[in-house]
Amino acid sequence: MAQKYKARKGSRLNNKQAQAVGQELEKIGDHVTPEQLVEAARPKSSPIHSMFEWNAKAAAESYRVGQARQYIGAVEVEVIIDDISHSVRGWHSVEIEVEEHERATQYVATNVIMQESGLRNQVLAKARAQLTAWKNRYRDYADVFGRVFQAIEEEEEAA
Repeated sequence: MAQKYKARKGSRLNNKQAQAVGQELEKIGDHVTPEQLVEAARPKSSPIHSMFEWNAKAAAESYRVGQARQYIGAVEVEVIIDDISHSVRGWHSVEIEVEEHERATQYVATNVIMQESGLRNQVLAKARAQLTAWKNRYRDYADVFGRVFQAIEEEEEAA
């Protein structure tokens, strides 16, 4: 009987897709590379073939957009607080209203986010969600990260 798989909360997959990917990963083995998964998906008969972009031009553009996301996320800005220099993330991904009743994800400079409570609250909510996701990902290591888990749980309760 095949293992039951489901999509991680917040992922781009739905549960049906996660099941298909999980089964393909099982076929590959216990040690998997992304390249192996792409090869498994390459045949049109593969249950996960349609999940990949096979048009080379579209895939290349998507790859460049992914690179741009990495570059934006890699830039820090130096700020001085009480004569002490700190490096902070320069831009954060947030949802903003671009037209009436239409929202889009954009990167906004941290100094702008700090001045707009709605954007600041989005960043803080995302940070809390990432803490919870981290705790869930490493819950099997509670004996090692006990104090960290406790701090995350206190923050979850405070929110």
